[in-house]
Amino acid sequence: MKGVTKRDHNMPAPPMTRRLALRAADSFWQARYYDFNLWSERKFVEKLRYIHRNPVERGLVPRAEDWGWSSFRHYLNGEAGTVEIESQWAARKREQLRIFPTVNVYPPAEKPRPSEA
Repeated sequence: MKGVTKRDHNMPAPPMTRRLALRAADSFWQARYYDFNLWSERKFVEKLRYIHRNPVERGLVPRAEDWGWSSFRHYLNGEAGTVEIESQWAARKREQLRIFPTVNVYPPAEKPRPSEA
């Protein structure tokens, strides 16, 4: 047993690799970015303000409402923008247009047993 646990100290140590425990090798996010679950209204508003202010902070536009891809105008006054945002305004507009989304739920398909495949 002595020879099994002993390491030859003349050999270089194996390289140490560090990874975030939850980050897969083919992660969608770049190393300095991460996803963040919003569990409260307070955090939602905090992150939404950050997103809306970001183009202004970066000097891309003078005001948040000037950024074409922003949802700022939608949250400000319900104005439809480039990207539709789900909100009370969007729901009211669908109701006025008599568009009622439906969800079809189908029973799960039976999977054949391995012996039947």
